[in-house]
Amino acid sequence: MNRFALLALALLLAPLAHAGQTSATMQVSARVVASCAVSADDLRFPDYTSGGPAVHQNADVRLRCTKGAPATVYVDGPQVLTSKDGTPLAYAVHTPAGAPWTSTAGVAVLGQGIAPVALPLAGTIAAGQRVAPGDYQGEVLVRVVY
Repeated sequence: MNRFALLALALLLAPLAHAGQTSATMQVSARVVASCAVSADDLRFPDYTSGGPAVHQNADVRLRCTKGAPATVYVDGPQVLTSKDGTPLAYAVHTPAGAPWTSTAGVAVLGQGIAPVALPLAGTIAAGQRVAPGDYQGEVLVRVVY
């Protein structure tokens, strides 16, 4: 490249080197929404003797909710186990202190963020139920309102 071409190129680029500048403020925002995830241990009762004493068992419900988010955990559904032939065996779910834990009586909790909250759940098969031997099964839904 000759000297004239280099000089012309430098003159063309010179205005770019002295370009003006301006700025603006940009607002940045975010909205954090409450969320929860729940899991539950299976509630497996020990062997029950027909007509015999009550049996008890414990399980945990684990809840992970947004930090500071209030939530209430309910247990929905019939608290009845059934045999293959449809024979019912009633049980009750409650807190370890004995308060009912149902679809209308829930357990309140405050979200802890990453750390899951373990809620102990207790179950009781009432004494004196006269049922045939066999396996009895059922399920309930653990529902979280937040």
